[in-house]
Amino acid sequence: MVINSNNVAEKTASNLAVSNRALSSSLFRLSSGSKIVNPSDDAAGLAVSSRIDSKLKRINASLDNIGNAISFTQTQDGFLQTANKAITRMGELSLRAQDATKSNKDRELYDKEFQQLKDFVLNLETKEFNEVPLFSDDNIKVTIDSNGTEFTLPAINLYRGQLLAPVSVLKSDGTNDGNTSTDYYVDAVDAAAHENADEIIANVEHLQIKDDATALALADTQSGHFNLKTAHDARVALVSLKAAISRIAEHRAKLGAIESRLSFTNSQLTSTKENLGEAKSRIADVNVAEEATNFARFQILAQSGTSMLSQANAMPKTVLQLLT
Repeated sequence: MVINSNNVAEKTASNLAVSNRALSSSLFRLSSGSKIVNPSDDAAGLAVSSRIDSKLKRINASLDNIGNAISFTQTQDGFLQTANKAITRMGELSLRAQDATKSNKDRELYDKEFQQLKDFVLNLETKEFNEVPLFSDDNIKVTIDSNGTEFTLPAINLYRGQLLAPVSVLKSDGTNDGNTSTDYYVDAVDAAAHENADEIIANVEHLQIKDDATALALADTQSGHFNLKTAHDARVALVSLKAAISRIAEHRAKLGAIESRLSFTNSQLTSTKENLGEAKSRIADVNVAEEATNFARFQILAQSGTSMLSQANAMPKTVLQLLT
């Protein structure tokens, strides 16, 4: 027996320290839900899970961007749908105004509603989504994945009366009024008025009308001459209204295609997010059942080690019995 050294107590204390560290780590894993307490636990796993976590955050941001883009296009479509109803009503009014049994005073009554609806449609150009113009000349870029890939929402231009754009046609004497038409085809066959018109072909320079066509002059919608005050004005207005309805249909079809593309992209990103989340969980998340078993084992070792250290520290006291 020796007094100056107690190797048993030192070894017991060392084992107790190991058990306490393991118990602390197990307790941290259970409380945090992560199996990687320190980088030394799994350096490679920590690096992989960190990269996955960063990508998941970027995917979440991309999903938000896509959701906002879908809302943007749905808002555009909602306004265009309402405008289509208004223009359809305007077309109905223009046909009623062409009734030969109606006087110009009657047509002026139709024109009151017509002008209100026209102002409503032209006011579309001022509409915004979170202070971003819904209808402008500018395309909108949307980041749709974690790599920064951009998707373009093409511009829908309704500015300067583009929806109810004036159409320049030849006058009945064969001359042009000097105005410029826009790039679309206008079906100018007016069955209700029995106009002898086949098709007006528009381009950026002038309009060409087939030889047997009777020409109609369409005034500028912005100058206040787009009205139903006479039967002639009503026939002229109908040409632009037909073109506007066709244009709205094209815009809405374009928006539908965009929304479909964004919806599929959203589904793809959601699936990727789920798969990456599962991968990260396998690497970094603690198995609670397994760790609870470890915790119970380390707790027993720590408690028994404490008790045995107390016994080991008491061993030198037996030397006193030899001295008394």
